[in-house]
Amino acid sequence: KGPPRFILHTDTSQVAYLFTARGMCATVPVQQIPQVNQASDGVDFYTQCPLKSTDEITTMLCLPSTLESGFLFFATEQGEVKRLRMEDLPGMRSDSFKAMDLEKEDRLLAVFITYGEDEVILVTAEAQAIRFSEGDVRPTGMGAGGMRGIKLAGQRDRVVGAIRVFDKQHLWVITTDGIAKSTPIAEYPTQGRAGGGVITMTLPKESGGLAAATIGKLDEGIVVLTDKGKAKYMRISAAPAGKRPLKGDFVISMGAKERVNAVTRYAEMINDDRNGAEG
Repeated sequence: KGPPRFILHTDTSQVAYLFTARGMCATVPVQQIPQVNQASDGVDFYTQCPLKSTDEITTMLCLPSTLESGFLFFATEQGEVKRLRMEDLPGMRSDSFKAMDLEKEDRLLAVFITYGEDEVILVTAEAQAIRFSEGDVRPTGMGAGGMRGIKLAGQRDRVVGAIRVFDKQHLWVITTDGIAKSTPIAEYPTQGRAGGGVITMTLPKESGGLAAATIGKLDEGIVVLTDKGKAKYMRISAAPAGKRPLKGDFVISMGAKERVNAVTRYAEMINDDRNGAEG
């Protein structure tokens, strides 16, 4: 088994929501998940819920069963976004259900909580980023499709990061070959939804583009994951910090055919009092 893909702080009263690349969702009571000392001793997700072993989990949230305020914000690789009222989210169910309708070639990338007055930022493989108000995305019902969040640079471009904006933090990005940098979130202007965004990194000519993005404080820890199952813990400050067009530097060594494919940020517990933060 590989390293953990998601790291969340929860308790046994909460419900875990597992979202797949195809926009399906299944619920698991946290108290049902076996407690282990090593992540490698955990159980396969499909033994705990109605999803299949072939389903790809792209996002996981642990939510209090009593949480009724706020929204779930969805983002796909093709730049579609959706907002769902929290009260429309089902509680515990024995079957899986469609959370978002996707085009055949699209994949659900991220799901996170917003509270009605937040901003979000989308980052693409071609190193463009757009920051806009969640209010630009009208709420729709369970199973509905999305609307345009960012205009992609071309057919090969895709969204690699979708994050709730936190003031006084840094947007951290990394290329497929391990070059990373960060920029204060204040450097990204608030724009309208569906635009092309602004540059977030000057890509080296030989680079395969950005692989992932996250947001956090400079002293905050993150885990970089590769397609070969390697995991490297580092702080956001391990990469150069500066203006948006900064080129960045290598932060992880990899094999000849190895590529970065994700970054995991520790997610604090999400409580009804809104003191938590999502990863």
